Amino acid sequence: MAKHLNEQYLLRLYVNGRTARSRMAEQNLRSYLNQHLRESFDLEVVDVQKDVEEIQKNNLLGTPTLIKFSPKPVSRVVGDMSDTFVLASVVGSEPQK
Repeated sequence: MAKHLNEQYLLRLYVNGRTARSRMAEQNLRSYLNQHLRESFDLEVVDVQKDVEEIQKNNLLGTPTLIKFSPKPVSRVVGDMSDTFVLASVVGSEPQK
């Protein structure tokens, strides 16, 4: 379960189009969040092809990129969101072994 149990998580997943990699990252992330945070998260998926300004605004070096804006501190991870230990370090929850 999440460390910040009573807090709403604000998360944004940046993808580059609707590629297989982007869809897989979103699917992996949603699965993880539904299991570990349940209803206490707000996930927005942003396609950087449609919103190019987000690349510079958030210093994106690659996609897919997940940024956790709250609770603080802000943190990020780049990749297909399949590594539950990395996701746990970003959202502050315990991964299943």
